[in-house]
Amino acid sequence: MAVMGVLKKCADCGTVFVAENPASKYCPCCSARRNIPGPARGNGYRKPPPDALTLDVRAADAAGLSYGVWRAREDDRKRKAKEAIHRKIEERKKKHGESEDQLAAHEHESRG
Repeated sequence: MAVMGVLKKCADCGTVFVAENPASKYCPCCSARRNIPGPARGNGYRKPPPDALTLDVRAADAAGLSYGVWRAREDDRKRKAKEAIHRKIEERKKKHGESEDQLAAHEHESRG
């Protein structure tokens, strides 16, 4: 028994072809051109990267804390780190005997 096909006109190039599937719209050449694998064709819609708030909420969830508690601890950690840096700067000033006037004069000289 011979396989019967339907004569169809390609929606892309307009050639007449024998379609094995009556629902097909494109000839074999145009169909092959349309069915390019994903990476060569492009990935279409890409999810946007998560914003900063979403990343913070995920970090809080990973730590097993609510966002408010996690945010308070993060702010304290950042504040303490900043204070430690300022403390080291003050110790360095005292150690080297530099006063604020000398530092300001040095900065003014270096700017030219």
